[in-house]
Amino acid sequence: ADKCTFCAHRLEAGLLPACVESCVGGARIIGDMRDPHSTLSKLLRRHEAEINVLKPENQTAPHVFYLGLDDAFVTPLPGR
Repeated sequence: ADKCTFCAHRLEAGLLPACVESCVGGARIIGDMRDPHSTLSKLLRRHEAEINVLKPENQTAPHVFYLGLDDAFVTPLPGR
């Protein structure tokens, strides 16, 4: 299965990923986490205690963060 590339071809052309551009509710945000003035950085700081990642037990350096994600998706299944 192919993984999401955040529409690398669109980013290279200066465009937003298709999912971000088409999300009418503004639920998807992309930005430079290294830029403290970016919308993404400000959002991550403002909601730091509420941010989740998938499979936190893997202790990776994720680039996708979830705000308001149900614990069922973050908590490892028993026996795993």
